[in-house]
Amino acid sequence: MRTSITEFDKAITLDPHNADALYNRGLIYQTQRQHQLAIDDFTSASGLTPQRPEPLLARAISLRVGRLEEAAWRVAEGDFGARFAVDSEDELGQLARALDSMQRQLAELDSARERFI
Repeated sequence: MRTSITEFDKAITLDPHNADALYNRGLIYQTQRQHQLAIDDFTSASGLTPQRPEPLLARAISLRVGRLEEAAWRVAEGDFGARFAVDSEDELGQLARALDSMQRQLAELDSARERFI
């Protein structure tokens, strides 16, 4: 039987320092494509396991990169309404901001092209 988010919520309520429950709930959020919630749980779990946080941090970074990749493919396919979520001020946040600016410029160019055709 699959464990649900509700069951992990209960475990985390009983013990807010339960890194395993946070990590596993993050995995469920990831499969549901709720990336920000997954990142939050992975980040919280990594803070509770300072002796080996690398796998958790790598997963959180991978999720963020995956979100950027999804938006990039949508823009590449002509969906100029796709947005690049700027969720931080770190390097990935700066990349998201630059990609979002590029997307807006492409949308403006596409709109201008359509007006002249």
